[in-house]
Amino acid sequence: MAKLCSKKQPYSKKEKLPQTRYQIMIEMLQLLASWLPNRQIIHTVDGAYAHETIVNHLPANVEIVSQIRADAALYEKPSLETLKRRGAPHKKGNRLQKPKDIANDPQIPYQTIQANTYGESSTFLVKQITALWYRVGKSKPLSILIVRDPEGKHPDAFFFTTLLSLSPSMILELIAGRWSIEITHRDSKQYMGISEP
Repeated sequence: MAKLCSKKQPYSKKEKLPQTRYQIMIEMLQLLASWLPNRQIIHTVDGAYAHETIVNHLPANVEIVSQIRADAALYEKPSLETLKRRGAPHKKGNRLQKPKDIANDPQIPYQTIQANTYGESSTFLVKQITALWYRVGKSKPLSILIVRDPEGKHPDAFFFTTLLSLSPSMILELIAGRWSIEITHRDSKQYMGISEP
């Protein structure tokens, strides 16, 4: 499924702004979800689509897996005590460490896992927490995954998903599964001219 995204800007205030790529993606996900109402759909995208328009407007049977910024502002869920106080209820709890700081915190231990990525079984060190990324997900709890290469050859990587039950190995396998799609997009543009008018 594909849809063109216009970069045209309106000439006057009366002209309607074109849809953003985030709005287009949500429309496409809603259409796909309507075709498969009894299926759970896990949508894997790169960090450019980790946007509040998408994360907060997913259809009921669609979950997302994507990258999270290493310096993202994370929060705990608001406690029951703050929710019961007078006035507007708190939308977020205490501030947590940034993902890059959690990665280096010795008090939060890494776990060793195996995951099938890029055609082979590999070993990874991971930390997984549940938190709010309020700027993107508002009050929706997200599973945050921090990944470290045990050999130190690759930099730490940071991911999130709206599907809290996903295991670290499954998240990594879903992320790795995007590679063939990325190669297809690149080759289609470079060799077939699919991005040309």
